[in-house]
Amino acid sequence: MRDVAENPDTVKRISDVDREVGARVKAMRTHLRMSQSSLAEKIGVTFQQVQKYEKGTNRVGASRLQLIADALGVSVSSFFGSASDTAGVDLSEYVRISDPALRMQVLKLVEAFEQRKSPDSSAR
Repeated sequence: MRDVAENPDTVKRISDVDREVGARVKAMRTHLRMSQSSLAEKIGVTFQQVQKYEKGTNRVGASRLQLIADALGVSVSSFFGSASDTAGVDLSEYVRISDPALRMQVLKLVEAFEQRKSPDSSAR
């Protein structure tokens, strides 16, 4: 039986999306002036692991991404798409809001406006 590591079809490859998610985690964390150690403690990993996530050398699993989003006070969707896709909010300005509860309220408000103006909003 072949070792899993020998099979190139089972090797996890890091994609551009993984790198972009890592870059957004880093951007949000630094805007909040949060250290890698502080984020690591909040999500239950080492600061080295946070470094690997941010560099894109390790991909972030869905449950860990939810923990990161909670620690940074943002939604998981904040890590995907362009900054303007994040409910129409300039991401760099959004993450400067220091109160996590207020950030979440702003996000929900903007998302509500986005739903109202989208053409398929009557289906929701």
